[in-house]
Amino acid sequence: MLAFLRKKTKKTLGFRLVLYILLCSSLVTLIVTSIHIYYDYRVDLNLIESRINQIKKTNLASLSNAVWVSDESNIRLMLEGILRIQDMQYLEVLENSETIVSVGEPQEDNIVSRSFVLSYPYNERILEIGELKVIVSLDGVYNRLINKVLVILGTQAVKTFIVSFFILFIFYFLVGRHFFFLANQARNATHGIGPHLFFLNRPQEESVQGDELDQLVESFNTMATKMLQNEKRYRTIIETTSEGFTRFDAETQKVVEVNQALCEILGYSREELLSGFPNEFTDLKNRQVLKKNKDYLDQASHNVFEVTLISKAGKQVVLRVSASNLLDPSGGLLNIYAFYTDITNAKLAAEELEQHRDHLQELVKDQTHELIHAKEAAETANQAKSKFISSMSHELRTPLNSIMGFAQLLQIDKEISGDERRNASINYILSGGEHLLTLINDILDLAKIESGSIAISMENVTPGDVVRDCLELMAPLSEKAEITIIDEVLSGTHLPMIQADPTRLKQALVNLVSNGIKYNKPNGSVKIRCEVQPTKHVLFSVEDTGYGIPKDKMKDLFRPFARLGAESSNIEGTGIGLSLTQNLVDVMGGELKVESVVNQGSVFSFELPISSSGLE
Repeated sequence: MLAFLRKKTKKTLGFRLVLYILLCSSLVTLIVTSIHIYYDYRVDLNLIESRINQIKKTNLASLSNAVWVSDESNIRLMLEGILRIQDMQYLEVLENSETIVSVGEPQEDNIVSRSFVLSYPYNERILEIGELKVIVSLDGVYNRLINKVLVILGTQAVKTFIVSFFILFIFYFLVGRHFFFLANQARNATHGIGPHLFFLNRPQEESVQGDELDQLVESFNTMATKMLQNEKRYRTIIETTSEGFTRFDAETQKVVEVNQALCEILGYSREELLSGFPNEFTDLKNRQVLKKNKDYLDQASHNVFEVTLISKAGKQVVLRVSASNLLDPSGGLLNIYAFYTDITNAKLAAEELEQHRDHLQELVKDQTHELIHAKEAAETANQAKSKFISSMSHELRTPLNSIMGFAQLLQIDKEISGDERRNASINYILSGGEHLLTLINDILDLAKIESGSIAISMENVTPGDVVRDCLELMAPLSEKAEITIIDEVLSGTHLPMIQADPTRLKQALVNLVSNGIKYNKPNGSVKIRCEVQPTKHVLFSVEDTGYGIPKDKMKDLFRPFARLGAESSNIEGTGIGLSLTQNLVDVMGGELKVESVVNQGSVFSFELPISSSGLE
């Protein structure tokens, strides 16, 4: 039985319980014994002091009388009587510091020594006639204490051993044997042997309702049920996924689990894959890839890589591997779980796409070269056109100026000034000439802008002055067309100076106001305003009450020579005013915008920056 318990309890809870009981009992025994021994030691010392004091009370007077009469035999007799007292070691009587009688053996260590004066009354005086020296040995005290310690420790050790044995037996009978039984059940369940639910190996009537072991078994069964459910879910997921799966066991250095999807990807059975996967199903290069990534997983928790395996049909199968490791509490590798996605078709498609991309790049490159050449040719043609227009404008302006000059001379000639018919003809010549000159000037400016040769002189400009000059120029046209111009600038608050070319700004505003007058409704109005914006710009806007611009014609609004259907009306115009105005605003750093509602009118606006002096 003892051998069985030693075998069963070594390094178990019972063994450690007994060990702790022995250690605690021994410690308590030592503490209690030390207190007890110290108490006995103090009792023995007090007893020795009491005996010495008793000698002083009962024998000191008799010894003084014997010394007074020099009766050495009586002195020795009394000392020998005192020496018989327990633990008494040595006594001597001294007279004038000389020993006259001594008994016993003197001792220097482990002693208690006392000296008493021997006195005698004589002629009403107390005379000191000698000295009694008493030495008590403590060896007897120490021997008794040692014996007592041995007895106490021996009895306590026997008692502790017997109690520990019974505790170990009771613990094994009540708890330990059930733990061993449950452990065997757990091991069997791990290897698929026996039932997966736990029970206690004791009669039903022995089981106390709701004791700790029953609660433990109930908890184990709850945990086992959940583990079985998790295992079932795990198996379902692994076997139903379209990705291949393997589990590598670090202890056996083999793949111990594969799923059906991997079998279908490679065309092998489970047994064939388990016999040597993956090294026997690939070449040397990919074996090195597998080894490198396995070594990496010894340190990292997750890794994704690609590997090429050979299927049973001899085809190369490219797989994307997503692998994770499982470590034990000490950091050692237990398992590697890997999922395999067949990306063979994706790889082939990517390679084909890469080829198409390279081919497309070549086509784009060739097309780009063609477009560059076409662009250069168009720019060359455009520059030639601009030079031609500029040259022709100068060539046309010279004879036109001569025509208008002669017409103006005819107009002021007094001899023919009274002929109304001729005056009407001259006015017609002047009107047509001015219109043609304006057209030529606009074409020339547009050509300069397109060729980048237009001269712009940016300076500090007062917006109100430019607007006033513009309105003075437009006053005759507005009166003739019976259109009201509403000035919301001169009557407004002081405006800061802006950065602009005053001539080009006036030209842009004249074009916008002129269009607002020409394309307005009868008795309509044109409103011009300037407003300071939070963006440190001044907003110029020209609003008319005309017929508006349809949305489908907005795209052609700023195209040169596009009149949006007005060419069939009796309204004079060339179709380049808005295009020129847009370009003029652009070169001054602004952007011409338009908002229009059919049958309600249009608003043209642009912003120009406030000058640095205007910000002060």
